[in-house]
Amino acid sequence: MGDRRRKKIAVLGSGTVGSTIAYHLMIDRVCDDIVLMDTNKERVWAHVRDLRHAQSYLNHKAAIYEGGFSDCADADIVIITASPPYKAGMRRTDLLRQSGAVMKETVPMIMESGFNGVIVVLTNPVDAIAYYVWKLSGLPATSVIGTGTYIDTIRAIHHMALRLDIEPHEITAFCIGEHAEKKFIPRGSVTIKGVCAKHHHFNSHMDTTAFLSDIASDIETETERIVLGKGSTQYGVTASLMGIIKALLYDVRMLTPVSVFPEGNGNMNDIYISLPAVIGAGGIKNVSVPDLSDQEEKFLIQAAGNIRRCIDQLL
Repeated sequence: MGDRRRKKIAVLGSGTVGSTIAYHLMIDRVCDDIVLMDTNKERVWAHVRDLRHAQSYLNHKAAIYEGGFSDCADADIVIITASPPYKAGMRRTDLLRQSGAVMKETVPMIMESGFNGVIVVLTNPVDAIAYYVWKLSGLPATSVIGTGTYIDTIRAIHHMALRLDIEPHEITAFCIGEHAEKKFIPRGSVTIKGVCAKHHHFNSHMDTTAFLSDIASDIETETERIVLGKGSTQYGVTASLMGIIKALLYDVRMLTPVSVFPEGNGNMNDIYISLPAVIGAGGIKNVSVPDLSDQEEKFLIQAAGNIRRCIDQLL
């Protein structure tokens, strides 16, 4: 590695999601140092040793170890996954107060270490919790990112590809709004084989708006069934997270919907909400609100209202 500065990521929470993130960071050779942090010391010790065993088959030898908040001091990114357990049938907002309590305890300790990098939040309800982490951290809003509807977008493209019998890479689309609860797919954000969805003929029985509404519904139904079947989702969200992490570490300038602070937008005042944003070294470079129909504008305002009510319960 020569004199190149080592790239370090700390993961707060070593449950199903946190440990799977560490695994992806290792096998994707994303960084040089991976720190796992958790109040459950036996579990985090076990994950670290298990990951080191797997590392025996990799040429890239990242340093993987369990650590504490002081290890955040020189981290480029802290990924927050710590949360109470999510169970099938629960709304993500049911986790609000418990997740908020975890953030209130842990974020100040992250910052007391001298951390000055980017925080990526996965803890649900992610839009409200990302806002709360921003407030607790004192970091610029551009340096605190919630994963938001990024995973919803990945899932939407998967379902559209199945429905249309084409490859996912032939589709572009954005889910925006509130992760899971009030997400939607703006018609103008979708292209099918390079053709805008406004001009695409899906089938003789369903217009574009109804098709996209069905896709959004399919995402939530399938996600709920996954949680019911195995207790959580982990592979989709952690694999897709690597795109965000690589954009932050290597200044890729990736355009994707994530939960951000839409500064200067009167309809979305003082919240975090999922909108298309450019991610690069140091965090968010630009946030944009796509062209929306009148109905889509109402959906976005409803999502903003939901998130605002959650934030008010935290403050």
